Amino acid sequence: MMDDATLLRRYAQNRAESDFAELVRPHLNFVYSAALRQVNGDAHLAQDVTPDAAFETVLWAAAGGEFENVADLLAFDANTRSRSAAVFAELPESIRNELGTPERLIALLVADDVPLGRAAVVAQIPTPTDTKVIAQIFDTDGTQKLAQFSLRADGNSWRLVVPEKVVQRYAARFQSP
Repeated sequence: MMDDATLLRRYAQNRAESDFAELVRPHLNFVYSAALRQVNGDAHLAQDVTPDAAFETVLWAAAGGEFENVADLLAFDANTRSRSAAVFAELPESIRNELGTPERLIALLVADDVPLGRAAVVAQIPTPTDTKVIAQIFDTDGTQKLAQFSLRADGNSWRLVVPEKVVQRYAARFQSP
């Protein structure tokens, strides 16, 4: 077994998914153990409160156009929430009234961006503030990419963290040319 530094270097140089999987595999038990503690040892429920289960739930809701459910599954830090509110405030009143909150606007845009293909969680990496989920995304046109998402624990559930750069990208869509 190679040390973490070697695995990380090999992954960075060659994009060898097997090296990356080997690097993060030791952390998976930590995530599951934390989930077990959150649900008082209920193994079946612990599977539902893992970051990969939450990630898949967000994808299913988004792909199904259920942006109200997506809004409930998103996490915003203070800067991202503020930027979302600023974008929301610039929209016509009729749209603001229909959507109701900045979170629902972002959820609608997130849902629109989700590919209708499939996704497979490749790895989870716990950090002090959240868990990084690495997923292989497959679009219906056959394209695929590796993407990283952050999920944050919120009580007994997980929420997808909305990065500020995503809100900035959405804000650019609404700016006049």
